[in-house]
Amino acid sequence: LAKGTGAEDWIVPCDYVYGYTSRAAFLADHFSWSIRRESGFSFSELDGPAFRAYDPIYSDAIGHAAVLANHGRIRDPGRYVKTLAKHAEKQGASVIKAEVNDVAKESGRVSGVRVGGEIIDCDAMVLTAGVWSKNLAEKLKLHVPLQAESGFHLELWEPSVMPRSPVMVSQGKFVITPMDGRIRLAGMTGYGRFGSEPPEAPYRLFEAHLKRVIPDLSYKYTQRWMGHRPSIVDSLPLIGEVPGVRGAFVGFGHDHVGLTGGPKTGWIIAQLVSGKRLNDDLSAFKPDRFS
Repeated sequence: LAKGTGAEDWIVPCDYVYGYTSRAAFLADHFSWSIRRESGFSFSELDGPAFRAYDPIYSDAIGHAAVLANHGRIRDPGRYVKTLAKHAEKQGASVIKAEVNDVAKESGRVSGVRVGGEIIDCDAMVLTAGVWSKNLAEKLKLHVPLQAESGFHLELWEPSVMPRSPVMVSQGKFVITPMDGRIRLAGMTGYGRFGSEPPEAPYRLFEAHLKRVIPDLSYKYTQRWMGHRPSIVDSLPLIGEVPGVRGAFVGFGHDHVGLTGGPKTGWIIAQLVSGKRLNDDLSAFKPDRFS
């Protein structure tokens, strides 16, 4: 989907690895792996020495690994998105940064979006604002049981070694991902007051597990940040046209997989806005299923 946009340069094909303390720990996780098999995913298993031959930066704290081929990573998500935005502008789009606080409607159809005291006229609008979508969805008479779910990130800049592939450290429930100029540790989850400061505990856990699995790693400096995942009660996003408001479309609530699900969601909504028929069954993602 990114082909020809320039953003494909940020996408790196690679394996995706789950690292376990032992084969017994891997076997204890059999339920999730049985689901993957049933869904058509194949993987190979590596014991400790074989995994260290695969990526020698890791210690024997990872005693068993499951490797899934034909995956990928984005080496700088921020620059990837900015590149897509520049491509859109080259295609004729205008990028306006503003806070939208309402939707203007005439005769049951969208006529514009309200920014402060002004209205930007439009024939169609798409609401894809992540956790910030909830309030605007209510303006469209959509009830959305959405909770901001914290995701914690610790970036290690100018590291002495770089992992070969993203590795999910199963014991710590976080992923070690190689990126441009840094390694990112990200994952875990938390529910708290929206806008609150990130707690210390997740970062201490990142650091403790990291010392076990890559003991010889050094780096110049670290950066911390916390993101807000838009988690819906049934773990499925809202995708489609809003019933009763022609020209209003939504595409938000992708939980932990917005970067993965976003491109396909955008493609689907582009077809809907253009008035094209889809062969895909979108009933599971109905925008009004909770209303």
